[in-house]
Amino acid sequence: MKKLLTWLLLLSASLFFAHPVNADADTTANSEVFASIYRQGVSKGILTESNSSEAEFVKYCSTEAFPMYLKYVEVDPGTSFEQYVADENYFVSCNPNNDHPDTISADNSQSKGKGYSIFSSFIAAKSGYSMKAGDILVCHGTDSAGIFAGHAAFATSANYILEMPGPNRTVEHPSKESFFKKHTGKGKYVDVYRIKKHPHYADAASTYAYRHLYKNPKDGPKYGFQSGLYSMKDSYCSKYVYYAYYKVLPKGTLKTYNNWHIVHPFTFVGNFQGDFKASYLHQITSWK
Repeated sequence: MKKLLTWLLLLSASLFFAHPVNADADTTANSEVFASIYRQGVSKGILTESNSSEAEFVKYCSTEAFPMYLKYVEVDPGTSFEQYVADENYFVSCNPNNDHPDTISADNSQSKGKGYSIFSSFIAAKSGYSMKAGDILVCHGTDSAGIFAGHAAFATSANYILEMPGPNRTVEHPSKESFFKKHTGKGKYVDVYRIKKHPHYADAASTYAYRHLYKNPKDGPKYGFQSGLYSMKDSYCSKYVYYAYYKVLPKGTLKTYNNWHIVHPFTFVGNFQGDFKASYLHQITSWK
């Protein structure tokens, strides 16, 4: 029965995909399809040799992305693997403004022990991440429910974060330290985005989520995909952040969709428009 369901999902996807991927096909045939998708990413200026070689991309599709896709089409039937990869930004960081993020640790605490000086304090402040309410955090190397290549959350203050962590769970409010210790190191990292020109709205989005979608238990959603993008009966990681901003931003500053559209962790930051575009500030690779 499970094999039949997988076959039906693949058949549905193939109707929308000029080069269907077959779970039972030989590795070479699938590799050629994955390589073709890689070249599409290159032609769009998203993929480069510096962020992912063709060999790395093909291997990731074979071992990680395609198995996740088979789970994904159970909640979003009819989506091709080609479209799934595009919605995941070809599994690399989204950079709406062509920013040049720095690579730093998450911990920005300053030691005032032996050898402390004004100069050493300045260096410490520059070397760590000073988190602000509304900062959008996109995790690489950590999937969400086994169907997305990444995970998304956002800050409520300098020290706490809101997230939808996964199936059978509700909204959680971990500390900065626990979040970054979990999502960095051993190849995992976190991209930090900020609505720099409108800090008031960034703060308002996190405040809305905290007060209405976390603090009040009856309003807090459980993890799921059944209720659509503009309902909080249930939610998933990137939808939770998108929805909070949708509730507070001026009309026309956030791209909107039909109710059954799914926003993906690696691309949803590209939905901010005009001078509300999200700036790509940091890549966090470790806690300390």
